[in-house]
Amino acid sequence: MSKARIVEVVANAVSPEAAAPLASMKKDEAAAAEIRFSESRWIPEVLTNREAATGHSYEIEDEDANEVGAEEDTNEV
Repeated sequence: MSKARIVEVVANAVSPEAAAPLASMKKDEAAAAEIRFSESRWIPEVLTNREAATGHSYEIEDEDANEVGAEEDTNEV
């Protein structure tokens, strides 16, 4: 991950103030930023800007109702 991306992630996950010092660090030092957001419950932007999916509801037919209908059909024949 590039240093710029590390700074961006820390700014989003923790705060811009926490990310500011990372911009002037070497990449190895900036990589230590993982500690700053490891407990922040951060997830990538691609996962946060999506709408919740709507699920479909399926009704379960009552088995007894089907059996009654089946008996009626056989009685008519």
